[in-house]
Amino acid sequence: MGEMGHLPLTIDGSNLTVTDISVSGETSSQYLSALLLVGPCLPEKITLTLDGNAVSTPYIQMTIEIMKAFGAQVDSSKPNSYTVHPTGYVGRDYEIETDASTASYFFAAAAASKGRVVVNGIGSNSIQGDLEFVEILQQMGAQTLIRPNSVEVTGPTRLDGIDVSMKNISDTAPTLASIAPFASTPVRVTDIGFIQHKESDRVTAVVTELQKLGIDASIEDDGFVIKPGVPTGNIVHSYDDHRIAMAFTVLGLLSEGVAIDKPNCVAKTCPEFFEYVDTLRLEGDEQLDILAIDGPAGSGKSSLAKL
Repeated sequence: MGEMGHLPLTIDGSNLTVTDISVSGETSSQYLSALLLVGPCLPEKITLTLDGNAVSTPYIQMTIEIMKAFGAQVDSSKPNSYTVHPTGYVGRDYEIETDASTASYFFAAAAASKGRVVVNGIGSNSIQGDLEFVEILQQMGAQTLIRPNSVEVTGPTRLDGIDVSMKNISDTAPTLASIAPFASTPVRVTDIGFIQHKESDRVTAVVTELQKLGIDASIEDDGFVIKPGVPTGNIVHSYDDHRIAMAFTVLGLLSEGVAIDKPNCVAKTCPEFFEYVDTLRLEGDEQLDILAIDGPAGSGKSSLAKL
């Protein structure tokens, strides 16, 4: 803090006159989305060009759809080119969909436990690319039903492994990793090398924590491979990454003795996450329990997790 190249950051406002900008899309779609959002407020139209092997492109389309709902005019008829006109925005009421990324943990829990989960507020008309995760579960044997305003997932008798690219829905890669040990054959995920630049290096985090639980997991090229196995109890490091904490919560629901270190990071996405998890039930209405532990180094988290 306070050193050159570090926060705090001071920005002095000025009139932006640039009309053409090239943006790399190889590590994130968020840079382009940010420029798209500011485009309608500029004095002139701006053309944004997406360079490289773009990832997470469904998020770009989602951004554009929401912009249009508030009066923006965006021309995306040319591949990897987006022209935003200086229309400004118009206020209106807007109903926000249930977050598909957060819903993925509950879909995964159902798929791996032979249970059933229904999530309302998202469905066949969704603009969220992460709903594609449900299709992956279907390919693994789960029964899925996508209605206009709800999604239902029922777990199969046998969960099959899969070889899948998650380039466009990388936020759900840790979710898939959390149930991979319970599949009948290996799970291989590719095209997600760029998620090492998220809140944590998610590829390494997933593999490292699964190995701590006794699972045969390895980094391969730009993804990971996870083989079937029975997780053993241990404390899982969340890396202060909400996706890692939530993903291993799912694994903890299906295993014994799993504890999550520093679980409060889930508040970034879903502060009520553990309350929702607490509503899940096994057959016979038996409650599934997972232990979440927080505290400083040396406070006894690891010792408690082994009890």
